[in-house]
Amino acid sequence: MHNTTNNYRQLTKSQILLHRQCPKRLWLSVHHPEIAEADDSGQARRTKGVEVGKVARGLYPDGILIESLDQQQALMKTQACLDKRKNPILRRRFKLMEC
Repeated sequence: MHNTTNNYRQLTKSQILLHRQCPKRLWLSVHHPEIAEADDSGQARRTKGVEVGKVARGLYPDGILIESLDQQQALMKTQACLDKRKNPILRRRFKLMEC
């Protein structure tokens, strides 16, 4: 039987994109980030992500922005918003369970 308590990791949009490009690249970025190749495209993606976030906030002015850098706090805020099911949630957080 698998131990499922506290076996959660944060999965970012960038990591999802890495996996789509190459699953091994994602694995390396998580388990051996010191050998990951740095490139300008990563910064360009982050900059574009900020721009997309600004557009989303403009399109959904009643949206709730989850800004906490603390992962646990962000998860709790996201869950509270999902429970209310009232406004769009921007930059929400979810937990993925490791197997």
